[in-house]
Parts: sequence; C-alpha cells; structure tokens
Amino acid sequence: MPPQNPFDALPTGSSDPAAPSSARVYSPAQVLGATFFGGVLAGCFLIGLNHNNHGQATRALWTVLAGFAGSAVLLGIGFMLPENFPGMGIPIGSMFGMRGYAISLQAAGYGRDVRDAPSGHFGVVAAVSFTCFIFMMLMVVVVVIGAGLLDP
Repeated sequence: MPPQNPFDALPTGSSDPAAPSSARVYSPAQVLGATFFGGVLAGCFLIGLNHNNHGQATRALWTVLAGFAGSAVLLGIGFMLPENFPGMGIPIGSMFGMRGYAISLQAAGYGRDVRDAPSGHFGVVAAVSFTCFIFMMLMVVVVVIGAGLLDP
C-alpha cells in the first residue's frame, strides 16, 4: 500500500455514475455568502444540494441535519455569552469554516473535475439564505419568549 500524503484532500465517496456530469456545483464563494446571510444552516443546505446533485442523497441529508445541529449550538453559545463579550468572532469563524469545508469537498471533486462545472443559480442561493435567516430569527424569538416565560 503506497503511503498517503497527509495534505491530499480527503475522499468524499464516489459519485453516482448515473448523476449527470453537468450537475451544478455551488461554489465556495456562494456557500460563504449563504452562510453570511443565512447562517450555518444555509451553507450546509447548499453543500447538501451539491451532494444531492452528485448522487449522494444520504450524505446530503446528514449535511443538512448537521446544519440544524450547528445552528442550534451557535444559537446556544450566543445566548450564554456574557453581556459585553465581543461575539462577532463566532459567526465569522463559522462562515470561513463553511467556506473551507466547501473548498475541501470541491478539491476532492465528487468523482470528477468540478472546476468546469456550471455554477449554482444565484436565485437559489438568495432564497436559501433568506429562508434560513427568517428561520433563525423565528428561533431567536421563540427562545427569548420562552426564556421570558420561565423567568419569574
């Protein structure tokens, strides 16, 4: 067995051979923008669409579920921070973490060269970002109202 270079991209599993070779790929910049406006959930949703477009439906489902879990964790951390703590590093870190994850997945290539693949639609990116933003704001309202009801 040849030695493995630790700097090579991790394998992402093979794509479904029936998946179209012209499947759209949401770029790391699109994932970054979606994560900026819609949080981790929006970025995970776009990466999940990438997986789904390449015949990896189970992986797409797990990616979206991880987005829900990551959003819940970040929301919980945000509510536990002290009042004067500068919390902007947390969403900035999650944005660039999602971008790095998208870059590593595209480096592995989904079983093909994705650099020449058509880019995902901007309208989908905007819709996912807006929907996830509204969802997150609703969750914040539910948590704030719930905390207010529990506080005597």
